[in-house]
Amino acid sequence: MQIIGVIGRVDDDKVIAYKRICDCLFDYGVFPICLIPHLNENLSFDANSLDVMKKMINLCDGIVLQGGEELNDYDLEIVRYLYQQNIPTLGICLGMQIMGKAFDGTIITGGNHDVSTNYVHYVKIDKYSLLFDILKKEYIFVNSKHHDFIIDSSLSQTAYFEDVCETVEDKGKLFFLGVQWHPEYLNDENSDKLFKRFIGSIKK
Repeated sequence: MQIIGVIGRVDDDKVIAYKRICDCLFDYGVFPICLIPHLNENLSFDANSLDVMKKMINLCDGIVLQGGEELNDYDLEIVRYLYQQNIPTLGICLGMQIMGKAFDGTIITGGNHDVSTNYVHYVKIDKYSLLFDILKKEYIFVNSKHHDFIIDSSLSQTAYFEDVCETVEDKGKLFFLGVQWHPEYLNDENSDKLFKRFIGSIKK
C-alpha cells in the first residue's frame, strides 16, 4: 500500500491531521500518516528540524498539504523540498496558498468564506492546464472555506473565480497542484477525478 504523508498543523498543544482528508485517502486505497513538524521549545523550526521533516517525507510516496488557519515558515521550506524532489503533492486551501507563496506569491486577506454550502461559486479553468487535463471541463462549481487568497506566484495560476486565483500548478512535475477549495468535502465526479489522478501519479 502506498503511503501519503499529511503535513500536520500545529494547534496549541496539538498536531492535527484532519479526519476528512485521512478518510478520503483511505477510501482511495492509500495509507495516510500525519507528519509532525519537529519544533523547538519556543516553537521555532531550524535546519535540524527541516532535516527531520525531510526524512519523514522520504518515507512517503506523496504528500497532502491540508488546509488550516495559519502558515508557518517551515511550510514554505517543506513545499520547496517537495518541488525539488518531484514528490507528488496535492495542496488544499491553505496548502494551495503555501505552494503559491513558496514560489514568489503573496497572500492577501479576503475571499469567499462559506463553511455551510457545498457549491458556492464557479471556477473557470485554463484549457491548457493540468487541472483541465484531469477534469476535461472549463467550468466547475466548488465549495469555499477560505479567508485569504494568493497573487503573483511564479507557479502557473490556472483557474479563477472572478479575480481570485483558485489553483496553482506545475505541469512539468509528476503532480504538483494546489486547489483553493476543499475537494475532500465534495462527493462528486470532479473531486473523484482529482484524487484519482493524484493517487495515480504516486504509482508511476
